[in-house]
Amino acid sequence: MKRLGILGIALVVAVLVAATPWHSPSAVASDIWCWDDPVLQIGNQIVSLNLGVRQRDVSTVTGAEIVVAVPEGVPARLVRNDTTYFTPVVRFVTYPSSDGRAKDGKPRGSFLVYFDVYLTATRNFNYQIEVQTERGRDRLGAHHTAWSNQHYPFFVRMNGN
Repeated sequence: MKRLGILGIALVVAVLVAATPWHSPSAVASDIWCWDDPVLQIGNQIVSLNLGVRQRDVSTVTGAEIVVAVPEGVPARLVRNDTTYFTPVVRFVTYPSSDGRAKDGKPRGSFLVYFDVYLTATRNFNYQIEVQTERGRDRLGAHHTAWSNQHYPFFVRMNGN
């Protein structure tokens, strides 16, 4: 009896597999990404913080807030804000620099820069974050995937020399 049950299940599975149409998935165009990238000056480096949203999700974006935390004494400012698809609000804060690397507005050695990105939208979707130097080929942090309507904190190490 037990043997018949196992054979019956195997037969049903075999029929289902045989009846399933096997074909290659149809070609799908790649997602189109829309990038807005505030350009920052942190210490003596120009940095782009790239936010990438799929084209199909851009219309649902209602705002973006980026908080950038640098050590006390390290100058930081917004150089340019790309407003093609949405306008990120960038806010700078400082944290105590106990290691003496930032003196007289001139950072020495390496230091950490903390980011908190909060992209708001009328629905949830994932988006991309990338931090690059002005040359575009020097990534300061890994390529991050974040979710809308959630804070995404991360940090990068920058060289002050």
